[in-house]
Amino acid sequence: MRYLKKLELFLESKKTRSNTSLITDITVCMLLINPSFLDSILDKGLQTRYVYNNSVFISDLKNLILKKNRLKLGIKEDKGYIEEDNIGKINTYFNKFSKDFDISKDYNKLVTARDIARNIQDKLLMEDKLVPDMIRNIYWVSPNKEKGSKEDIILELHGGKQYPIVINSKISTTKTKSFNTLIDILLDDQADKLYNDEYLDNWNHLTTTWFKLVYNSCKNDYKIMIDQFIDATRVDSLTYFEYQSIEIQDKEFKILGKFFPLMSKNYKELSTLMSDIWKKKGTAMDNFEEVEKEWNDAKKITLNNKIIEHLIIEGLNKLIDDNEEVEETTEGFLIATDNVKMRLLKVIVDIMNVEDIDIYYMGKNSSYHVPSTKWFRENYERINVEYDYHQKLSEDKDSQFRINIELDNKPLISLELFTGFATGEMSNRLTTKMKIQYESDFNYKIKN
Repeated sequence: MRYLKKLELFLESKKTRSNTSLITDITVCMLLINPSFLDSILDKGLQTRYVYNNSVFISDLKNLILKKNRLKLGIKEDKGYIEEDNIGKINTYFNKFSKDFDISKDYNKLVTARDIARNIQDKLLMEDKLVPDMIRNIYWVSPNKEKGSKEDIILELHGGKQYPIVINSKISTTKTKSFNTLIDILLDDQADKLYNDEYLDNWNHLTTTWFKLVYNSCKNDYKIMIDQFIDATRVDSLTYFEYQSIEIQDKEFKILGKFFPLMSKNYKELSTLMSDIWKKKGTAMDNFEEVEKEWNDAKKITLNNKIIEHLIIEGLNKLIDDNEEVEETTEGFLIATDNVKMRLLKVIVDIMNVEDIDIYYMGKNSSYHVPSTKWFRENYERINVEYDYHQKLSEDKDSQFRINIELDNKPLISLELFTGFATGEMSNRLTTKMKIQYESDFNYKIKN
């Protein structure tokens, strides 16, 4: 029953989010067709009709779709979006996601919807203001969303051009991806080299450095816990893969692990225990700041420079033809050509979640146009790609890997990548955090 209750609460939370989306999507659609749609409620306070019976407002919204005006239920086909005449889907969706709406409590949803609609009117077409007479149809597509699809509504102008719009959502400027996945995209299935013989000595050195730092610096109570997993005197022969597989020595605790009151948790694997000790910082170590600096320096040299950067450098260099001369910018970036350019653009397209259609992210104030894969193909020659990695391994460098994208020699996008351990220090997985920055005139450059 306890798990059923949790499931019920989870489903309720999902309904709340869909309820917000439902109300916002439909009201935004109607405001684009009729900008004064909510004026009587928001400006004149004429909401009494709905306060005592919220279902009336929901019914009014649903009828706007059923009446066959310019707002329609839409479905995707090969050449775009078309109307789907399926009243059953509309009724089912409303019945499922509109029950919790309360116009008194959810008043701000209507205010937000009007702000979003006004932002779409001002920024979608850029050179022109969108007015109702320009609109042929608006397709509401939430009930027919395919897996992975983001668009909530499709705005169709006279002439047939369609604008897939994601309502009340900012484009993501950060993303986290498995380093192995990133390397496979960038270097074409080279992630298996990360732990091969070429880098194994570095992994082993990093492991012994980590163990010594934590064990020698932590307080005695924590040392006693670690001693139940490994004899610390043999750490010089400890390898990376051995460290990842070490479990508690007492056979009594081999299945569920042993509970340590100081950590308030059961532990079976040494790597998890040491990672959690590290998270306690000053509680477990008197000189944590000094130890942290020493560990970060060790990671820069061994993990970032000797393993990660070396793997990227070697992989990219293999993509460059022997007779090709790589040019460098005055800022120290290398100009990507041919295979390297193609691979770096592939990374950018993946991070931006580029689809086979243009997508427009419209919020109250924000507006982003993410072009389709076709746009990147058609404008490939106009796009310049620059990248910066550390060509000489040195102690004063970190793991940042930077990529700049230009369109017609003007800045368009910049990207920074930071790679580190995924779930805790010295875990068995690496993850890359990516931060993308769009130029302020990004939409204008894409459109033109």
